[in-house]
Amino acid sequence: MTNKLLEIVDLEKRPSSQTEVAGPTGTRLMHKGVRQMLLYEALARARMREAEEAAARYRVARRLVAGRRWARLAKYATARAERARRAV
Repeated sequence: MTNKLLEIVDLEKRPSSQTEVAGPTGTRLMHKGVRQMLLYEALARARMREAEEAAARYRVARRLVAGRRWARLAKYATARAERARRAV
C-alpha cells in the first residue's frame, strides 16, 4: 500500500517536461529535449529520403535525355554514312 502511495506522490512531483514512453523494454521517462531531438532527427531523415527520391527522378530524366541524344546522333551518323556510300 505504501509503495502505491509513493508511486502516486512521485508521479505528482514529476516535472512537466518529462513524458512516459512505452517501449519494448518497459515504460521510461523521456525529457522534452530528447523528444525534440528525436523529432528533428525524424525530420532530417524525411528530408534526406525526399532528396534521394528527387535525385533518383533526376537520374532517370537525364538517362532519357541522353538516350534521345544518342538516338539523334545515330540517325545523323547513319544518314551521313549513306550519303558517303552513294557518293562513291
